Amino acid sequence: MEVLQDGDPGLAKKRAMLGLDSGDKPVLSQVLREARAKADEEDQMKEAKREAKAVHYETLFDDFEGLVHLEALEMLSKQVSIRIEERLRSADPNKRQDIKETLQQVAELCEMPDEEDEEEDEISEGTSRPDALHERLQRATRDIGLKLQFQPLIKQFTETLAWLETSDVTITEKAVYKKAVSDLAQTTALSVELYHKTAEMLLVKNRRSTADEADALTQLTVVLTKHISDLATQFTEKLTNHASEDKEQINNYITNVFLEAGNSSKYIENAFHLALPIVQIGAV
Repeated sequence: MEVLQDGDPGLAKKRAMLGLDSGDKPVLSQVLREARAKADEEDQMKEAKREAKAVHYETLFDDFEGLVHLEALEMLSKQVSIRIEERLRSADPNKRQDIKETLQQVAELCEMPDEEDEEEDEISEGTSRPDALHERLQRATRDIGLKLQFQPLIKQFTETLAWLETSDVTITEKAVYKKAVSDLAQTTALSVELYHKTAEMLLVKNRRSTADEADALTQLTVVLTKHISDLATQFTEKLTNHASEDKEQINNYITNVFLEAGNSSKYIENAFHLALPIVQIGAV
């Protein structure tokens, strides 16, 4: 091993590199402290980014595969729309007008009802909330002529209710907020998947009943958007009852939960509108 002596010509240079010159003393310990501080700052930034991702709705929606199903539904809707356009172009002029009128009639059947026009639920007394949701979904789609799978939605709702009921007063308002955004994103992703799968099944269905299909998808959308609203209310009530002195932060969380619920409803309604051409092609 080479040992440096005071008289070695390279020693002064090495001292300068390490900050060991007697003229400006700080030195290696200070350099190390600064390096540690920089590393801590970078760690904090990484943690902040991780936290932000944990409550970023679009990221969570994608993580729950909502975007995959939305894009697949968009592609399916576009392909069917092209087929409808081809039928219009190839039809003789007299027939073409009839097709246009039929398409318009189907679009009108798929218009969302006003809130005051929505039917009241008639759920048996003593029915659990997950079972009540399942019953509403089945009732909404009973005439569509397909066997739809609602179990993922019911399972997710059951788990949400269990979390809300078992989480104690020691849980932070931030944890409640994160859970709210995550569950809204997951419920929406499952809903979009349901529209995607329904659209695929309708396209291969042997006998089509346009009026029944349009009504079923419309009522399904009513049930799902109402479910999203109820879910948001569950979490905001949890936040409202939280024993915290930071009321301003609580109010911000509540506002954001309702904003994300509105975002969820838009995704669901968009999926519903994307399914329209699939219903229309069954009529022409």
